[in-house]
Amino acid sequence: MSRFALARRLKGLARSLSLALGCLLATPAATLAEPRPLTLEEVQVLAFRSAMAGDVQLAAPLAAMLLENDPTDEYGLLTMSALYLGAGDESQSYQNARRAFRHADDPELKFHAARLSAISAMANDRTIPTQFWLRRAGDLAPSEEHRARVEQNYRIFQAQNPWRWRFDTSIEPSSNVNGGSETPYNIIDDVPLIGILSPDAQALSGWIGQARLSFAYRLRREERSQTDVTGSVYVKRVRLSSASRDAAPGFSESNLSEEEFTAGLRHTIALEEPGRILQFGGKVTHYRQANEAAFNAFTASATYVTPLTPRLRFTGHLELEARDYETGDSGDAGRASVGLSYELNNGDRLSGSLFVSDTTSPIFFLDNQAAYGKLTYTLGKPIKDVRVSASIGASYTDYPNYALGFIVVPGGRQDEGLFADLDLTFEAVEYAGFSPRVRIRHQRTESNVSRFDTSEWAVSVGIQSNF
Repeated sequence: MSRFALARRLKGLARSLSLALGCLLATPAATLAEPRPLTLEEVQVLAFRSAMAGDVQLAAPLAAMLLENDPTDEYGLLTMSALYLGAGDESQSYQNARRAFRHADDPELKFHAARLSAISAMANDRTIPTQFWLRRAGDLAPSEEHRARVEQNYRIFQAQNPWRWRFDTSIEPSSNVNGGSETPYNIIDDVPLIGILSPDAQALSGWIGQARLSFAYRLRREERSQTDVTGSVYVKRVRLSSASRDAAPGFSESNLSEEEFTAGLRHTIALEEPGRILQFGGKVTHYRQANEAAFNAFTASATYVTPLTPRLRFTGHLELEARDYETGDSGDAGRASVGLSYELNNGDRLSGSLFVSDTTSPIFFLDNQAAYGKLTYTLGKPIKDVRVSASIGASYTDYPNYALGFIVVPGGRQDEGLFADLDLTFEAVEYAGFSPRVRIRHQRTESNVSRFDTSEWAVSVGIQSNF
């Protein structure tokens, strides 16, 4: 049906629609005194607004005529989506809203299509599509008020949804993908011998790719507590640069690969004071390195969070881990951390944390105790749509029984490290509520065993959720 034929068919409806057009299209009353053929644009707007207002008798025939004239008419599809949703047919509503999104060119119309897709998917208990379309609606929100409303809807949906998913990925070029030494010499303090390091024990440049998928499923929720099943999959792969492959031709990149699989339970208790939380957890871990199984572990943990003042928050964490290695040996580790986070008057946040650990290995000279401190400053407001966070920190690790072959290191091995990170999230570039994130990192370690004197520059590129 041509546009002329459509207008002619609608001419008989002009008088009955004049009042509606006066309200919905803000057309001056003088121009409605005489019936006239409606333009295609007027019919499109009237059909959609009538459907959103619940006027099925007016919206349905208009949508049918629009789609008869053009099966890809975005207003007709959007109108049908709203009508199907009102009639309780969420599946047809979802299909029409998706088609409207695909064919629409106007960003505001795409926003309405994404929003209707999310609503119909939610009504049909489709978790992942609901999250995706809410995020797309957030991308296309025509104003900050609309975006705030979408973010609120997303949080409400998350609170109702028993599933939680998180995906983190990054690719980073690095000057030292293998933790290799800065020099070709191995010098041990107070030992009158100098060793020569193989090429693969020296720093090799290349690329590091990492990905982690985490999930939680709510088993039970009460007024002040919640129990979840948790799990995660982590994968790390390394690609050497051509210069590194030439320098260490016999070294296999698979030696640096890692995989980790976890499954566990977590119980969270909200204590009487607002913001005070106590959490207990347990998980099993299967860890692989160099494409081979390395160990299985069981970890028990406890976390305590409490506000000390309206702006200052304390977090404490403790975990104990028992490992069974593929060699038949066993080991264990204990880790603890404390942290403070303070919100400044301008919305910036200053955070500090301290971590300590004690690890027992089946290889006795790898037993170690470590401490690690970190300060982070996060800007409360983005700079030209870029969120900025910077961190500095230091670490100390002691291997009291360390030995290299037949050489026992006097006093053990001690590694001292410094690092600095700069995190940039580019919010102006967004898709489905995710924006690119760039992290620039430099770290340097000095040791009394020069094999472990290392330096690394790395730039990682990943994605960050904006809500």
